[in-house]
Amino acid sequence: MTLVIYFRDRRAAGELYPGFAVESAVFNAPFRWRSSGAFRMRPASNELLIQPPEGLCTRAFAAGENGTARAETFVVAVHSAPHHFENRLAIRATWARDSGAALQTGGTDVLVVFAMGQPSASPRKQQTQLRIASEAALYRDVIQGSFPGTFSASLPLNAITLKWVSIACPQASYVVKVSDDSFVNVWRLRELLGGAKPRSPTVYAHIYQKPSVWNGHRLTLVRNNICVACGYAVSGDAVNGLLNRAMSGGFISVEHLFWNVSRDRVAPVKLVNMRAFSTTRGLDSDPLPCGVKNAIASHHLSAGSMYEAWKALHNDTAPCDASRTALNIR
Repeated sequence: MTLVIYFRDRRAAGELYPGFAVESAVFNAPFRWRSSGAFRMRPASNELLIQPPEGLCTRAFAAGENGTARAETFVVAVHSAPHHFENRLAIRATWARDSGAALQTGGTDVLVVFAMGQPSASPRKQQTQLRIASEAALYRDVIQGSFPGTFSASLPLNAITLKWVSIACPQASYVVKVSDDSFVNVWRLRELLGGAKPRSPTVYAHIYQKPSVWNGHRLTLVRNNICVACGYAVSGDAVNGLLNRAMSGGFISVEHLFWNVSRDRVAPVKLVNMRAFSTTRGLDSDPLPCGVKNAIASHHLSAGSMYEAWKALHNDTAPCDASRTALNIR
């Protein structure tokens, strides 16, 4: 069976070029732009091949020694390429350590998991998958979907993250998405999101203004862009709504999904600018350590830079402006 979705305006659907392809949340085959002006896709499975052990969130978010429940709890989902073993190892050895060893000690308020697709077709595909299975058995923090783990797989990664949280971790106050080249300041995460107290379903993301190429030869100023790659946070009460919309299909990107739900007249999701999901290595490209201290997530870091940033974050001798806020909308 072939499903065809038509769009009246190319720009309403995002940046599209001949041959440009992105993965769908419920379809393995990518959307492809055809000369007829339609996206064509075929249905495919959306099952989870690997997921953390049952009860992980219950153990991780267990009440403290005095019996009091956690005020705010966070699931940080790192969207990773299947073959980026070094990046995942660096994250576990650096900023993920600051969230607490949930499986060993319990009582943490931040749980870090890694979401990915399947390895791409290559002579090393089976070997890579075996390494992922071994990694998942050792660390018990891997979520793997049945779709190809390509660069354009942001929508299915978003879908399997929301799906796993809705089933296995419904008590989470926030779901935070970052990439495997991002460094997260766990203390800044708790400070800014813990004090946000949203009254309705909300998505926090870096919204910015930047010239964007629509058709390959003409620059058009797009009023608002969402830096999905920089990271974003979804309040717990927005998870099911976003999941249902993502599973229904018809979206070509996570940004497209967010704009759509923010304009829903029946059950809108509030979209809030949070500059602390930085587009660079720290807020406003500040040098280390202040950049990573002021940002929730810093972007474009190599595995080696993760260790450098982590050491800088724990350098208490460097003076930084602690009064900066990341909730101000331009």
